[in-house]
Amino acid sequence: MMLFSDRLEIWNPGHLPPTLTPEKLRHPHPSIPRNPLLADPLFLAHYIEKAGSGTLDMIGLCREAGLPEPDFRQDGGQWVVTLRRPAPQVTPQVTPQVNGQDGTKSALSRHQATAQVTEQDTAQVGEQVSEQVSEQVSEQVSEQVLSILRVVATTPQTKHELLDAAGLSDAYLNYKRHILPLLEQGILERTIPSKPTSRLQKYRITEKGRALLKGANQ
Repeated sequence: MMLFSDRLEIWNPGHLPPTLTPEKLRHPHPSIPRNPLLADPLFLAHYIEKAGSGTLDMIGLCREAGLPEPDFRQDGGQWVVTLRRPAPQVTPQVTPQVNGQDGTKSALSRHQATAQVTEQDTAQVGEQVSEQVSEQVSEQVSEQVLSILRVVATTPQTKHELLDAAGLSDAYLNYKRHILPLLEQGILERTIPSKPTSRLQKYRITEKGRALLKGANQ
C-alpha cells in the first residue's frame, strides 16, 4: 500500500482469473473466488459476499464522495487498485495595496467589512445548503426503510427480497447498511434467531416496526 498526495495505490501479488478483465470489473460480473474453502465460511459468517459486487460498490462509493472512479490494472505479476484523493482547496490571500497612510487605513477598513459580510453570507448559505442536504438524505433513507417495512408488513421476507424492495442490490454492504441497523434497533427480527446465517433465514417486522410504519403512514 502506497499513499501519495493525490492517490492511494494498493498492490497485491497475483492475476485476475482468465475470464475476467479490468474492464469487466466495472460491470456486473460473476464471483470467482481463488479459494472456495476459505470464501464459503467467510460468506456464511457475513465477512464477505460472493455476488461479485465488490468493485461495483467501490465505484459507487467513489461517485457518492465526488471522487474519480477507482483504477484497476494488472502490472506484471501485481494487481493494482488506485483510489484518487480529493484535490486540496487553495484559498488565495489578497493584500490591499494603497498609497498613503489614510488610504491604507480606509482600504483595510473596507477589506475587513467585506470579509465580515462575506463570512456571514457564507455561513448563512452553508447552513441553508446543509439543511437542504440533510432533509434530502433523511427523506431518502426514510423512504428506503419504509419500503422495507411495507414489504415485510404482511409476511416474512428474505434478505434479497428486502433489499430489492428498497431498490438495492443483494450485496453484503447493503445488508450491513440497511438491514442490520433495523435488526439492532428491534424494528426487524429474524425468523430463525438461533441460526443467523441459515439459508432459510427470513425477516419479519416487530411491534416497534409496525408502530413506526403506522406513524409514517398517518
